Amino acid sequence: MLDFLVMKEKQRQMLLINKKTDLDLFRTNLDETLTLTVRLRTFIEIVNDVEQLTNNIVKAAKAATPITPTGGNHEIAYPMEVRELVK
Repeated sequence: MLDFLVMKEKQRQMLLINKKTDLDLFRTNLDETLTLTVRLRTFIEIVNDVEQLTNNIVKAAKAATPITPTGGNHEIAYPMEVRELVK
């Protein structure tokens, strides 16, 4: 069993930090994707279902969270002394 875990690629850490997430929409999206199945019997079934649950949570969160701009067109406000030196 440990060999299976070692062989799995290390995935990038995902973070959801946004106060604007619509939690009702998140709950609805997650409820729509959840499927309750019979009892899990093997380690592989558990790993696969945990991975599927994680993917469903991420998809529901992305769908319920508005995209926020990341920097880009923001102008940096330099102190007056620096602006005078550049002139």
